[in-house]
Amino acid sequence: MKALIFDLDGTLIDSVYAHTFAWQKALSEFGLEAPAYSIHRRIGMSGALLVKAIAREHGNKPLPGAKELLGYLHKAKIAHGIATSGKQVEPAQCLVVGDAIWDVHAARRAGILSVGLLTGGSGAQELYNAGAMRVFRDAAELLSKIDELGISGK
Repeated sequence: MKALIFDLDGTLIDSVYAHTFAWQKALSEFGLEAPAYSIHRRIGMSGALLVKAIAREHGNKPLPGAKELLGYLHKAKIAHGIATSGKQVEPAQCLVVGDAIWDVHAARRAGILSVGLLTGGSGAQELYNAGAMRVFRDAAELLSKIDELGISGK
């Protein structure tokens, strides 16, 4: 593996619950009452512009280990990006890191292996069932076990 591609919300930024409650309020204003648990399980499916606006409004903070993990990858000269902002590399040389089954599904559709983080509310078994090759508690645990993923710098 030569590169990592990170999902942002719930993987590097603690924003899943802010999104859930914002969607719940917005739906309620249009007369659609939905319990939080049914919205939470769908965070990450769509609505990119709305989600970005909500994240800015709530001033989300990085999750444990996110800054350290990205700092390590930069220092080790391991190519990485958030979503599609990284350098173009072959799918076989990338690894998607996400917090939701939707991230894992997107990786599979693109022919890219993935690992899951439990920071977005999806359970380990759900991530494995969706196709994640490994699941970690958070970015800090991923960093502590990065050698297990066969990641190498330039």
